Amino acid sequence: MFRHSSIWVLALAIGASALAGCSFGEVYLRDPLLREVALTEQQKHYSALIRWSAFNKAARYVQNEHREAFMKAAPPLKRFRFTDYESDPISIDEDGECTVEVLYYGYRTDSPYEVEVRETQHWKRGGVGNAWQVSSVFEGLDAPRSRASVH
Repeated sequence: MFRHSSIWVLALAIGASALAGCSFGEVYLRDPLLREVALTEQQKHYSALIRWSAFNKAARYVQNEHREAFMKAAPPLKRFRFTDYESDPISIDEDGECTVEVLYYGYRTDSPYEVEVRETQHWKRGGVGNAWQVSSVFEGLDAPRSRASVH
């Protein structure tokens, strides 16, 4: 009898914890501080700001020591109208940082041909919170290639 009641208690405890997890949102056992969740949201927002040419707003995500270089890259970026972008999946490495490749599709304002601009984003946390900051390098600003020529 004791054995059956302990099984029921265990089953009830598991069920209650599952219900509590569902009612309070997702449970991230691998990432309890939600670092990857925060990075995913911030990386997506930053990339969308680049896509829509909101470089001053995007600069808030850029590491202070790289912000001036980023703003120098902004004028050449303004020659582009991005129509879409693709981003690698987010994966935080053992140092607590992340490098993401992003490919922006669009066209130059002086040409009707579709182009690709590649950005390598390197993300670090600024401090102990979940505020991530990026340093990035853009490729394809001077001599962008059309999508058709990329194989």
